[in-house]
Amino acid sequence: MARRAPFTLRFVFVPASPKMSKRRNAGARDTAKDIILGLEPSGAGPRRPKEGIANPPSRKVRSVSPTRKPLSRPSYPSQTSQAATTAFSPSVKSPTQTVYVQKADNGAINDLQQQLQQLQRQQNELLAAEQQARRRLQASQDALSRKLATADNAASTRDLDDLRKQLSNFENKVSWIVNVPYTSVQMMMLNQEVASMRSTVDRHSNDIMAVNSDVRSRPQVDPTKIANSNQQLEMKLRDIQGQLMQFKQTMDAEIADRVRVNQAQAENINRLQEYIRQQEASKNDLLQSLSRKGDQDQKKLSDESKRLNDRIQLITTEVNKNTTEREHRLREEMNQKINSLQSVSCTTTQFQHPTPSSKCSPILFYDTYIDSKVVKSDIDSRTASERENRKKQDDRFKAMNDAVEAMKVLQQTDKTKNKERFQKINEALATLEHHLEIGDKKVDKIVNAEIQARKLHEKALLAKMQELEDRVNKYLDGLNKAIEDASAGKENVKVPTLDTDAVCLIRLSQI
Repeated sequence: MARRAPFTLRFVFVPASPKMSKRRNAGARDTAKDIILGLEPSGAGPRRPKEGIANPPSRKVRSVSPTRKPLSRPSYPSQTSQAATTAFSPSVKSPTQTVYVQKADNGAINDLQQQLQQLQRQQNELLAAEQQARRRLQASQDALSRKLATADNAASTRDLDDLRKQLSNFENKVSWIVNVPYTSVQMMMLNQEVASMRSTVDRHSNDIMAVNSDVRSRPQVDPTKIANSNQQLEMKLRDIQGQLMQFKQTMDAEIADRVRVNQAQAENINRLQEYIRQQEASKNDLLQSLSRKGDQDQKKLSDESKRLNDRIQLITTEVNKNTTEREHRLREEMNQKINSLQSVSCTTTQFQHPTPSSKCSPILFYDTYIDSKVVKSDIDSRTASERENRKKQDDRFKAMNDAVEAMKVLQQTDKTKNKERFQKINEALATLEHHLEIGDKKVDKIVNAEIQARKLHEKALLAKMQELEDRVNKYLDGLNKAIEDASAGKENVKVPTLDTDAVCLIRLSQI
C-alpha cells in the first residue's frame, strides 16, 4: 500500500464583528428575514474553526515536474482534535491516489529579496558617500596641517627671531643708558618698560610654542591622499570642462542646424515667390494675348463693317446715279417726242382743215397718233423694267442688311463668348490667388510655429545652461571658500561636492 505524502491544511478563524450583539434566540437562523428587517444575524453563529496544521502521513506523489522533489515543511505541534488525528492515522488504509503538487509562488519572496537588495545598495552607497566625505575632510585637514607646518612655523620662527633681536638691541641700549646718570624715577620707568617688553616677548614665545606643539601633535597628512584628492578634483574639473565643451558643441550644432533650416526655409520661400511670379506673368501673358485677340477680332469686324458700309454706299450712289441719268434721258426723249408730236399734229390739222393758220394733213395726224402709242408703250416697258430693277436693288439692299445684321449678331456672340471666357479666366485666377494666399498663410503659420518652437527650445537650452553655470560657479565658490578656510587654519572645513548626476541629466536633456 502506497504511503500518503505530507500536505498542509490551514484553518483560519474569522472573529465576529464587535458591533453585532448576540441574541437570545438560539433557533434556526433566518438570514433573509434579518436582511429584510435590518436586524443582526439571528440564531446560533458558525462553529469556531480549529487552529493549527495537520500533518497527514507521507505517501508517494507523482509531481508535475518529475525532476523536482515535492516540497516538505517542518512539522509543528498540532492543535487539532482527536478525530482529525485519527482521520489521518497511518493505520487507515486508503487507495492509491495521484496528487499533483503545485509549484510554490515565489513572487512575494522575490519582491522581498529585491527590496532587501535595494536597501543593501542604498546602504552601500551611503557608506561610500560617508567614506568619501571622510576622505575629503581628511585631505582638507592634511592640506591645512601641511600649510601650517610649512608656512606658519617659518613665519613664527622669523617673528621670534625678530623679537629676540629687538629685545637684545633694547637691552644693549638699556645697558648703555645705565651708565648715564638718571634719576630714580626715570630708572624705575625704564625698568617697568623693560619688564613689560620681556613679558610681551615671553607671551609671544609661549603662543608660538603652543602653535608649534599643536601643529606637531596633529597627525601627519599622507601625500597619497592629497594626490588622490587633487586627482579626483582635476578629474571632476576635466569632466565639467568636457561637459561644457559638449554643451558648446551641441549649441554650435543647434546653431548650424538652425542656420541650415533657415536657409532651406528661405530657399523654399524664394522658390514659392518665383512660382507665384511665374504664375502672375503667365496670367498677364494670357490676359494680354486674349486682349490682343479680342482687339484683332474687333478690328476685323469693324473693318468688315466699314467695307460693307462703303460697298453699300457705293452701290446706292451708283444706283441713284444710274436712275437719275435714266430718268433725265427718258425725260429729254419724252420732251423731244412730245415736241415732235405737237409739231406733227399742227401740221396734220392744217392739212385736213386748211386755214390761214394751220396747214396739217389727216394722214400725218394718224401717223403721229400711232407714234404716240408706241412711245407710251415704250415708256410703260421702261417703267416696268425700272420698277423691276428697283425691286432687285431693294432685295440686294435687304440681303446686305441681313448680312450686316448677321455680322453684328456674330460679333455680339463673339463678345459674349469672350466675356464668358474672360470671366472664367478671372474666376480661375481668383481661385488660384485664393489657393496661393492659403498656401502663404499655411507656410507663414508653419514658419511661425517652427520659429516659436525653436525660440522655446533656445530659451530652455539657455535656462539649462544658466543652471549648469550656476551649479559650477556655486561649486567653485564653495571650493574656493573651503580652500581659504583651510588656509586660515579653520577646523572641520567642509569641501563642497558637485552633483555630477544632475549635471549629466541636464546635459542629456540638452542633447
